[in-house]
Amino acid sequence: MPITYYYLKDFNFLVKKLNILIALLLLLFISFDAYSQEYIYKNFGVNDGLPSSEVYKVYQDKRGYIWFATDKGLSRYNGYVFENFNTSDGLTGNAVLEFYPQQNGQIWCFSYHNKSLFYFDEIFKGFKPYKYNDTLKKALNERSIVKSVYLDKNDNLHIGGYQINGEVIIQKNGSLNHQFSSKYYLIDTPFQKKIVIKPLSDSPTSTFYFTSVNIDVKNTTYLYSSYTSHRIMVKWLKDNETAIFMTGGQVELISKSKEKIVIKSKYLPIDIKVIDEDHFFIGYEFGGGKIVDKNGMILKEFLSGQSVTNFLIDHEGGYWFTTLDSGVFYIPNPSTTYYNSSKNNYHHISSLVKTNANELLIGFKNGTLSSISGSKKRFDFAPPKITSHSHVEYDSKLDRSYIFSNGKLKVNKNGNVILSEYILKLSEPKNNSIF
Repeated sequence: MPITYYYLKDFNFLVKKLNILIALLLLLFISFDAYSQEYIYKNFGVNDGLPSSEVYKVYQDKRGYIWFATDKGLSRYNGYVFENFNTSDGLTGNAVLEFYPQQNGQIWCFSYHNKSLFYFDEIFKGFKPYKYNDTLKKALNERSIVKSVYLDKNDNLHIGGYQINGEVIIQKNGSLNHQFSSKYYLIDTPFQKKIVIKPLSDSPTSTFYFTSVNIDVKNTTYLYSSYTSHRIMVKWLKDNETAIFMTGGQVELISKSKEKIVIKSKYLPIDIKVIDEDHFFIGYEFGGGKIVDKNGMILKEFLSGQSVTNFLIDHEGGYWFTTLDSGVFYIPNPSTTYYNSSKNNYHHISSLVKTNANELLIGFKNGTLSSISGSKKRFDFAPPKITSHSHVEYDSKLDRSYIFSNGKLKVNKNGNVILSEYILKLSEPKNNSIF
């Protein structure tokens, strides 16, 4: 930006000029971040039919229904209305924390307050309580939280979680067994507690994990990591190869060769969700949600400031987000975004064009000009001196931008002035040049 120096005898006039220059420079720096890329969300809450704004998990069944687990029961959405279920409909408790889909088509759920399990079929025919809930409660205490549920091919139920002594196995006949348990588990102990993910030979696509202080666990082929918080969760990113561990205050990727990638954030993680072998989702408390790749790179961010508890990509490619206190958010078309100005009270767009290089040029009614190229969003020009509209047009045949602002028409951003007149409109060329 060229700077013109003036020889001024009047000191007050010099100060006035400097103040104007400083103001313009500040406005330019502020304008660099004036745009933010936003997704088009639809928010569902209690007024829309949800039983509660505190939603923990989301699941889509084979018929396309979207299920939500809340502190006041389950809710099923058919695309139009929410159908709500509670203990009067067969749930064993209303505070439902998680969905556990099984290989046999059953969806198991854990009810927190009365430490019980129930399930329903993919082709919904009502809810059924687990017949050995009394046996399960013997393996739990008041602080126990079931985090992992796995029904094997012999109908033996495997339970793992926080404040649960190793891997709990309830046999088909109701007998109770433990693996990797320790008498030191629920008392002060010199051993460091571990969260362990177990490869499942009869169901390699399922995830099962448990917690233990048994030092023999480290001699197995299982992946494990230390933990200090009840906020624990593990998922296979690549089956039996790389796992994602949420261990209290951080999320980390751990491979079988014990290579580790830590996903750093100033926010506490609430949930992790696998998208595919190369991508996964992290929900944070007051930190929104992020899509991360297998190298730990953050690719997309959502719902800044919200406490995001879970994420789902539905059968039509839409994104669903559950939150701790704001209900459910839905993005019907994640490929569509809009750019929101922090001064949108007067930044009305008058013209918009895209160049051959996929750069977006924007002219505003207040005379401001902007460009967007990929993820870079910035003002390329100083604020207008004349508060009339600006106009942009693009000639794809000659690969030229025509930019009108401050009463002058230029070719390209830094090109020569070709006309000093008031211009209302330029032709929109199709295989021709600008007129």
